[in-house]
Parts: sequence; structure tokens; C-alpha cells
Amino acid sequence: MPSSTVIPNIEAEVNELLGEVTQEQLEHEIEIIELQANATQTPLDHDTLISDTFSDADGYENTVNTGNTTLIHDTNKYKTGELATYTVDDDSVTSTTSNISYNCSILKDGYFSKLRGYVSSSSANITVTIKKGSTTIYNEVHSVSSNDYELTLNLSDYTEVFSNGDAATIQMATTYNMHYHSGASHSNAGFSISSQSINANHGASNEIEFINILTTGLVEIDLPTISGNVVATALVINGDDENTNYDITNGVGTDESQIVGGIKNTISNFTGNPTKIKIKLTEANKFVKTFCLKLWKEWNHYAKKKRINIKRIKKKGSKREKKP
Repeated sequence: MPSSTVIPNIEAEVNELLGEVTQEQLEHEIEIIELQANATQTPLDHDTLISDTFSDADGYENTVNTGNTTLIHDTNKYKTGELATYTVDDDSVTSTTSNISYNCSILKDGYFSKLRGYVSSSSANITVTIKKGSTTIYNEVHSVSSNDYELTLNLSDYTEVFSNGDAATIQMATTYNMHYHSGASHSNAGFSISSQSINANHGASNEIEFINILTTGLVEIDLPTISGNVVATALVINGDDENTNYDITNGVGTDESQIVGGIKNTISNFTGNPTKIKIKLTEANKFVKTFCLKLWKEWNHYAKKKRINIKRIKKKGSKREKKP
């Protein structure tokens, strides 16, 4: 009888190799941020490094407190940016007019991204004006090529965006009739309309859309247990703002806030060691991919000027496995 042949599971072997490559890449990212952190201080006199890369929402080393994190996780980074779209859409037409004005209260930071309406002519010009309070932030004339009028707006179309609490006015003016709905107010998580909204006619879907932009936020890091008495910190990140601010806390309600990243900071507002840091982004379209927190301890004041054995500590439950 011929001997049986064992057919290897090629797919499983490839997936295993890819997993090893991915793990190695992520560990290299952590090593790179630690090298960057070491290069920012002369002499090399800090004692401990705590670092992670945001390969998933929890972080490769599982340091992220996702419940208290407000930034958006995107593939391999935390970022600010567009968070959600809110729409007002109503299918009942009750009147027509050549000028429609919508008075709105803004509930989230962002901008109006789409306006749709039905026009009685397929060759009309419509002047669209959008105001923030009494300030005009958008004013353009648009040609209509069909009865269903749609205008899509981007962030770059505005001179400025809306903030929570602003009053907004949307006005569309034309020499032809446009359909609108009057009566009940419309509201959602992004804005509220107290007067009218555009509505459907002849099967058209007519909407006002508003994009909520997350312009600020933080990623909260749970630190592992730290031995010794920490007297100073420095935060180094791989992102688009090396001087990103951060907060530190000792876990009992005492914080040291708005610390400038990239430089050594002496802890002065509390005793005990840090248990959390909060990495903050304060503008739209910002991101952070990796971080390294450098710690100086009290006994290090008497150490040699140049240290070689820098201790890296990681949170319990890290995805990083010990290599044989």
C-alpha cells in the first residue's frame, strides 16, 4: 500500500506568518518611539519608559481606556475629524415660495454638508446664503439643471465652521417656486430647526444634512503599576504635533493638566505616582499613532550621569509575547 501523504494547511501557515510579521512591525513601532524618546533628552538620565502603539482601539499593549477616550480610532491611530452626519428629511409638502429661510440652533461643532429641494423650473438660478449669527460664511449662486436641486458642501467651502450654541440661518432664493414644509420643528443630535425644512415633492428626497466635526478629544492611557517615586515626566508621540498637551493623574482626583509634550515636566501638584495620562488633540484633522512616556524617579538624582539600563514596563495583559 502506498504511504499516505500529509497535505500541509498552506492557508493556516500563511496566516501564522502574516501574524508574526504584523506583530514584529508593531513592536518595531514601539521601539522606534522609544528611540525617539531617548533622543530628546541629554544626558540619558530617565529611568522608565512606558509606550504603546494604537494598532487597535485598545492599543497593542492594552493601555487605552476606551470608556473614557473621546477621539476616533482609525486603523492604526487616534484622530479628530468628521464623526457623524445628521439629516432632516420630511416628505409632506404644504406650501411654495421663492425664498426659503431656515433658522437653526447648532448643537454640535460642524457644518451643513447638503441641501436638497424641489424647484418648479429645471433651469433656475438659486442663491444660497448661510450665516453664523449675523456673519455670512457662505454665499454662492448655483444653476439648477433639474427640478430636484442638490447642493453638496465641503468644509473648505466655508470661511469658518459652526460651534455648539451658535445660531445659523440657511437661505435659498430663486425667481421660481421651491417647496417647503411649515409647522412642526425638526431637531436631531447636530442641529435643530425651529421654522421650516425642505421637503419631498414629486418623489424627490429633500434634505438638510449637517456633519458633526470632532475638533477636540483625548485618548486616556491606564498606566501599569510604577515602583519608586516619580518626580518628572515627558511625553513623546508619533503624530502630527510633537507638542501635544497631556494630563497626568494619581488616581485620587488630583491632576496635573495641560502639560506641554516633548519636554521634561516636574510633577508638583500631587504626591504618589501617576496612574493615568490623557493625550489631548485640540484641532480638527490631527492624529497620534504611538506614544512613549518617560519617567524620572527620586532616587535617580544620585545616579550616574549617563544610564544604560533603562527599564521598560508594560501593562498587564499586553498582546506582546515573550520570544524564546
